[in-house]
Parts: sequence; structure tokens; C-alpha cells
Amino acid sequence: LELLGAMSLAAIIQGHCALNLQKWSDAPEEFGVGQNIPPAPLTLAEYEVLFARYPDMVAEDSGQRTPLVYDRGQNLLYLHRYRLAEEQIAQAIRQRRGRCPAEPYRLAEISAANRRFTGKDFAEDRQQQAVSLALQRNFAVITGGPGTGKTTVLASILALELRRNPELKISLAAPTGKAASQIRQSIIAELPYLNVSEELKGRLSSLPAGTVHSLLGLHGSSPKAKYHPDNPLPAELIAVDEASMLSLELLARLCQALNPQARLLLLGDKDQLTSVDCGCVFADICKNKNMLRENIVWLRQNYRSQNNPALCDFVSRQIIDRGMDLSSLYYAPLEQRNMFSASVHPVNGGSGPVKEQTFREQHLLPLLESMLSDVSGVESRGSTPLERWQKVASVADAYKFSDHFKVLSALHKGFFGTENLNRLISECLGLPLYGRGTPIIVLQNDKLTGLQNGEIGICWDDGRVYFRKSARTGQDGGWEYHPFLPAQLPPHDMVFALTIHKAQGASINNVLMVLPEHDHPVLSRELIYTGITRTVKRFQLWGDEQVLRAALQRPTVRWSGLTALLG
Repeated sequence: LELLGAMSLAAIIQGHCALNLQKWSDAPEEFGVGQNIPPAPLTLAEYEVLFARYPDMVAEDSGQRTPLVYDRGQNLLYLHRYRLAEEQIAQAIRQRRGRCPAEPYRLAEISAANRRFTGKDFAEDRQQQAVSLALQRNFAVITGGPGTGKTTVLASILALELRRNPELKISLAAPTGKAASQIRQSIIAELPYLNVSEELKGRLSSLPAGTVHSLLGLHGSSPKAKYHPDNPLPAELIAVDEASMLSLELLARLCQALNPQARLLLLGDKDQLTSVDCGCVFADICKNKNMLRENIVWLRQNYRSQNNPALCDFVSRQIIDRGMDLSSLYYAPLEQRNMFSASVHPVNGGSGPVKEQTFREQHLLPLLESMLSDVSGVESRGSTPLERWQKVASVADAYKFSDHFKVLSALHKGFFGTENLNRLISECLGLPLYGRGTPIIVLQNDKLTGLQNGEIGICWDDGRVYFRKSARTGQDGGWEYHPFLPAQLPPHDMVFALTIHKAQGASINNVLMVLPEHDHPVLSRELIYTGITRTVKRFQLWGDEQVLRAALQRPTVRWSGLTALLG
């Protein structure tokens, strides 16, 4: 039993919700990449005999509050708190599986809500179907990749609900501060397409959005939340974006804090990277066949990258459909690759300063010149793309350069890690830390400044760093710029390159994704998918084909019983 308890805890550390006793015996490689785990000591039948001998330690009912809980049907052994969390989520969802008691919306109302729906047949348009389902259900899931219109759906739902009931209490949330900020920015960007009054647009633009932690009243390391079953949230409609990043326990706490009459809407990408903590609850919910029929809409058409068929084709065939024919990716003529290309690492072999100089001068510099050559609508005294960034006239224009491209890496350390790439790109651009126009990224939430982990600011020559916030007016591109002295900032760093994990939720015109020189445990199919799908226009990949192939053959596996518990 001591070994089983230790292995159950080790499974949690690896991201699983429980220890799968069958998989431990038959497929130990699923436990965790790079882990040396002891062989399973017993058969399933022998485990069950053992559990029957110690009923005060192992039970099949979480209500008995034993340290371990055994799910016989799924062969899963849980630490008690994680089984309880799964049951709390499943119970909250099952209670909300039915229809809303309110009068249903007419299809004509839905079609007229957003100008993007004009001329589209409801029967063929998944966005309108998603709006309709969310308006009818107490629990709904909208899943789809980047650019498939999840924000269009959310904004349309909110507009219709507030037009019918202006006093409706709505809460918008996301797992991270950066994602929460993005919700507001995205809704504000959608306002011109909504067929509602200016007054209602003002209400929509003022809807607050915060982290799920702040919504629940969870602060710091304290486990106590303001909202819980005995003091439920006042909100009548809760919408959570980037739900793929929700951990098991965080979603359980949210479900426990819901008012019994509250509706819950989850939006996210089921194929994206999962939570850094245990569980893949969003993907588990999306796997349930009954939920797929009644409570889930999968948006499939990518409107953002529809002019880049090579990119869409690769994402569809190689990742989502799990094909493995990489020949077209690596050996197609360059002119046929259009806005999607891949190559082996530009620098193989060598070491030290020579490798660095070759990589910087022969590969990074031309790449940056190319990526920044089509930045438009900026005022600068520079003549070349790099000089234009160095001599840009305003913070707003510096943001345009920073937003235009990013180098994404799987790792922080190493030659092709973000730490080294940021240094090399900084040298190429002539933009040092705190130099005029240099972008920096906040590395942790800070209550004093209100800055969130992942927010990006621009350094300026008045010695300050400017962070943009969504403005409620359309002036200056819909942004307001808030200055801070560097000494006021929480931990931060320059951000020409960032990890794929930190890029979740971002939308970037030009992306270079760099893989490590050798296979690494962090590489997975979901990581590659997340990196590629940040791209709007042009994607390039630098990496070894065998490293890419190994990553695509390594889907994230997390043992869980939630899909079955949903019924």
C-alpha cells in the first residue's frame, strides 16, 4: 500500500489525475516521459484482494474518506482529493445538462445578432449553431482552434443575453491574467460587427474579466476562497475562455462555487496544451459522446489563416488527423511552400563563438529582415526593417513591430532556448534590455501594478516601460498606454522569443518555431500544434525531422476517470 500511495502521488506530479493500474503493468511508458518507474508488483485481481483487506485505507466510494479511492471500472487508483474533484465536476455538469427554462431565441434573432453571420445558412454555419446551443443550455462547450471564431460566438451570446436581460449578472474569466486580458480585448474588437445599440456596446466593453482565481476570491497561497458552496458566486452566467488550461482542482472549485441556477460556458481548444497542473479536464469533457451530441459545438473552419492553405493543411492532416507523411513538409520545392516552410537546423555541429556568429549573421539577420519587411503603418526614420524598429516614432508603432513576429521555442535553456535566442536577436536588432522599442514580458502576476504574467510592454527612451490596455474608445487603435519605471515592475525579461507554453492564446503574423537539436521530454504533439497555430500569415520551422516526428508521435496522455463519470 505504501508503494501504491507513492505511485499515486507520482502520477499526480506527472499530470495524471490517478494511477492507472492496468497501464502501469501494460504500458508503463504512458506514466511519464523519461521516468524510471518500478514494475507493477501485482495483477489487477491481486490488487482487489489487497484493497478488500484494508477497507480503512482503500474504498470504492469517495464518501468514505479513505486516503485512496479505487475506480474498479476504469482500473484507476486515486488520492482521495483528486477523485472528489472529478466527482464534483461531473456532478455540476450533469446538473446543468438540460435546457434553460427561458424562452428560446428565434433563429432569425441569432442570425441578425452579428454582421459576420449575414448571408450564412444556419444549418451550415457552426458559429450560429454554437450561439444557439449556448443560449439554450445551462452548460455548453465551444471548442475550436485559433481563428475559428470562438470570440465571435462569445460576443454574440453576451449581446443577445444582455439585450434580453440588461440586469443579467455575467462573469468572464480565464486561467491566466494574460488570457483574461485577451478576452476583453477580443470582445472590444468584435463590437463593430454586433447589431446592437451603442449603449449595449458600452456595457459589453465594460464587462470585467479576471482570472478564475480572482473570480473565486483565491489569493496567494491561501487555500480559502471567498466563494464556495455555502457562499456561491452571484453570477448567473459564467464564461471561461482558454479552458484547456484549467486544472482539475481549479475547475472543481469553480463548479463548487456556482449558484445552483448559474449557467456555465467553457471555450477553448481541445487540441492545445493542457494545464501545467494535473488533469486535462477540457479535453476529457470533449471526449464524452453524450456531451458531444447535446452540449458541445466544435468550430472547424479557420478564418484567421484561411489564406494560408499550406498551414491549415499541415495542422489538419499531420496533427489533428495524426498523419505522418512529412515528405511534403521537408522536400517540397521552396516556391510551393508559399507561407509555410520547414528546414533542418541552419547550424548543425560546431560550438562556441563560431557557431553563434554563423547562426546570427547567416540565418537570424536575414530571417528578421524578411519577417519585418512588411510591417506597415508605422512612422520611422530608418531605411531598413531593422533600422525602422530602432528609430520608430512611437510606443504604438514599436508594438506593431513586436506584434509582427515571434520566435517560439520549446525550451528556455540551451542554444535554441528562449534565453539564448533573445540575447542573439537583441544583438541582431541592436535593441538591448530597456533600449528604446525593446519589448519585455512580465514573468509573474503583481497586485501592486496590476500587471499579469505574460503581459508585454515596450521600453522607451524616457526610462519607462509602457503597457497597453484595452480602451473603451476607438482612439489610438483602441489602446491606452500605462507607464511604469523598471524598478516598479515584477520579474521580467526581453521577449523577441518566448516559449510555446507562454505563447498560448497569442495571435502572431509571422512565426519561427525552433525545435531543440535532440528529442526532449517536453516535446509533444500538442506542443507542436500550439506553436504552429499561433500563426496568422507565415510560419517557418527550424528543426530536425526526426525530432519533429518523435514529437508528433507523442500525444499527451493523462489518466483520468472524468469522461466516464460524465455518463
